[in-house]
Amino acid sequence: MSKKGNRSKELARIHVLKKQVGLTDEGSYRDMLEAQTGKRSAGDMTLSERHKVIKHLQKSVKPTKDPYGKPPKNFETSPQWQKVGALLAEQEKPWGYARAIVKQMFKKEDLEFSTNKELTAVITALVKRSAWIS
Repeated sequence: MSKKGNRSKELARIHVLKKQVGLTDEGSYRDMLEAQTGKRSAGDMTLSERHKVIKHLQKSVKPTKDPYGKPPKNFETSPQWQKVGALLAEQEKPWGYARAIVKQMFKKEDLEFSTNKELTAVITALVKRSAWIS
């Protein structure tokens, strides 16, 4: 990817984080930029300055009520989903992580549409990840 593409993504990330943090007043946003980098515009920043601002904003983002997301609708009735939930909790990963696995492996948009065979593959992937990070 080009440096220009990364710059655009970093600037977009700063503005998304700005909204998540709640910096709606342009003056306070610019004051924060200046305090972090000495510059009042993200567009004037170097790569390292943009990263510094992104890290600062990420620390300021308040966690959502449920940082691990919602389990699938059939969670209570499926032992396989309960195993997936236990593995995710053990690895401190959100349900979105399992959703990403299902989307990547099986091109399905949500967990609820997974077959038993696909759930077994998700469990296997999580077990392998667990062994890899141990």
